[in-house]
Amino acid sequence: MKRLEKERLILPLILLIALLLRLRGIDFLVPYFQLGPDERIFVDGTLAMLRTGDLNPHFFTYGSFLFYCTLLLYFLYFTVVSAFGPGSFSGILAHASFSSPDFVLLFIGRFSSVCFGLGTICLTYLIGKRLWNRHTGFLAALFVAFNPFHISVSQIFKADSSLLFFILASLYFSLRILESGRMLSYLWAGICSGLALSSKYQFLTFLPLVTAHFLHEWAGKEEPPRTRTRRFLAVLFHHRLLVSLYALFLIFALTSPFVLLDWKNAWKDMYFSLFVEREMNVFQVNPSSPLYSRGIYQLVLLLPFLFSPLLYLAGIWGGVRIWIRQNRKAAVLCVFPIAYLFLSLVLTEVAHFQYYLPIFPFFALIGASITVEFLKKKEVFLRTVGIAVLSLTLFCYGRSLFIPPVTTLFHTYSRAGKWMDSHIPKRETVISHYWLFPATDRLAYPRGLEFRYRDVPTAEDIQRLQPQWVVLTYSSFFEDSRWRDDYPGFPELYRSFREEEKGEYRMVKEFRPPPLWLWTLPMVYPDLKDFRISVFQRRETGPVRGHHSDR
Repeated sequence: MKRLEKERLILPLILLIALLLRLRGIDFLVPYFQLGPDERIFVDGTLAMLRTGDLNPHFFTYGSFLFYCTLLLYFLYFTVVSAFGPGSFSGILAHASFSSPDFVLLFIGRFSSVCFGLGTICLTYLIGKRLWNRHTGFLAALFVAFNPFHISVSQIFKADSSLLFFILASLYFSLRILESGRMLSYLWAGICSGLALSSKYQFLTFLPLVTAHFLHEWAGKEEPPRTRTRRFLAVLFHHRLLVSLYALFLIFALTSPFVLLDWKNAWKDMYFSLFVEREMNVFQVNPSSPLYSRGIYQLVLLLPFLFSPLLYLAGIWGGVRIWIRQNRKAAVLCVFPIAYLFLSLVLTEVAHFQYYLPIFPFFALIGASITVEFLKKKEVFLRTVGIAVLSLTLFCYGRSLFIPPVTTLFHTYSRAGKWMDSHIPKRETVISHYWLFPATDRLAYPRGLEFRYRDVPTAEDIQRLQPQWVVLTYSSFFEDSRWRDDYPGFPELYRSFREEEKGEYRMVKEFRPPPLWLWTLPMVYPDLKDFRISVFQRRETGPVRGHHSDR
């Protein structure tokens, strides 16, 4: 087989491995836990649009692209099921819900995220090939395919997967603008930027497009000082750029129309998402320690943890080097991650890994280019550095694949929910907080009572209700002074049940993540030094099978 034919098999092989990694465990947290509200919002919101014909999603924390994409997928699904099954389209739709039948609607959304994730890997290869060579494209695609955090995002029905896909698609066509300046490239760059904006309000996606346009129009043209302003205005109002920006706005308006038509409610949701919600996020940096202060924490701990330390350093070094060389393509490549990282460090205190995933492919691309360059060197030291970057990056990713830091935490909920389902009779009263009780029709406690962390009852309030079971989730971040005002009374409530062995309730089961997780993740999220789900039973209820503690 010729060498070129062998290389053509590499990308399909990478995509096949990536697909298997993303399909493995795609059912995580089903049916015992709902990972935040987003997945249910998209499923229930799309079903409401199909039932009522009202195309207003009435949810504007994100753009509306994913609602309409899901609307098309659900319409096709109900059409096929009604064509080959006994029920009618309207009858199947009337009985459809988030959890039935067998969470198929949720999995349709998750599979769409997998597809966008695979598309991101393809675009990473194409960009690496266009900027450098095939080997860089293959290696960068491999880094994205094996990254555990990209795998996690690709398995969740949220807007992050489509956002990342369209960011890279816009970058790809922006590079084509720089090379040829064709109108078709301008149109596609504008369309992809608009779809990225409609996926999640990422207002910086137009930067590669504008940068490529200016570099293409100004390349090799020396202007006298008197005419530079006139030339700048001519390039700024060039018809191709205006058409591209018009396509951006038009696509956004078509895929998120009610952001404009229902702008009052849209602005409320957008304001909450951009300003209020980020202040409430539990993953905030801790200003009490210099290492965990804003900026230093993300640059020194979080990003190396997400990208792997050597790949992160190779990406920074390579970015600085190609920027010094004044490479025009490098400027188009680097303008978005630099602006995004700068604004995220300046404007937000949130340290959630998901917010930094949009810049990961850029580090993968630049780090892959440095690695390939070193591997081709004759000097033993440089080749050793290239081998070290490749080997240690894949080692870090492989280790995280066996014990994923994020999903392992939530698998603790799944184990607790499964145990509750098999050991707690549905007729008995259970008090828990809303994170543990699943939003599902299958597992429902008719006499179950939920409370939120912000509405914590006292131990006396709970005992007055005399429930047979009390289920409490404890995390060490509740002990931090920053959260005592937000979650008043919860540490005291937990301790009152956990420490009073002679009280009315006894702990019969406790679920905790594996010891390796408790050793790894607190290095990045220092507030999560401890995490457990404790199940308490009234002493008069009788014995329960099962171990006292479950890791």
